[in-house]
Amino acid sequence: MFRPLADLVVHLFSRCLDPENFYWAVLDPTFPIPQNRNEVIHRLGWLNVLDVRNPEIAGYDIDLRYPDHWKVAHVLTQLAAVEPGLNFKHPTFRRLHGLDPIPGWDLPANWDVVRYTGNLAKGIPTDGALTLDYECDADDLELRRDLGDAFTLARVQRPQRSAIEAATLLDEDHYKVEE
Repeated sequence: MFRPLADLVVHLFSRCLDPENFYWAVLDPTFPIPQNRNEVIHRLGWLNVLDVRNPEIAGYDIDLRYPDHWKVAHVLTQLAAVEPGLNFKHPTFRRLHGLDPIPGWDLPANWDVVRYTGNLAKGIPTDGALTLDYECDADDLELRRDLGDAFTLARVQRPQRSAIEAATLLDEDHYKVEE
């Protein structure tokens, strides 16, 4: 289906000078027409769009069969395990696509691979569908930064030079004439 707004956002993504703030444009609930938002996320991938510093801005529709979706579920699970409160709001989980959601589903403890010590298999399944909104009473900014650095592309460091200098093929030393 032709979605001009989604096409425009995807084409201009490579020109974005502040990718760490790109999520505000795409994940914001006021982004015109939800289908455009979903198309941009699908085409660019969650790891290009998500900023873990602000996971509350997005509503998540995660297909665990895709590695970048699985990583988003992993990041949100790690945050929910440490940050206080009931963080997964309105969660639904389907074990397999095409099945009905599990009634009353809540985040299982064994999905937290870092802190779980029980006898069940650790980890998030690699099949199924998870939808949720993420909310938090008190952010763990250090954990958010660490998870963002480890898993998302939106946290790529900015160049130390200006955007114009960084865009040139040669650096200033190349133009210096030796005396």
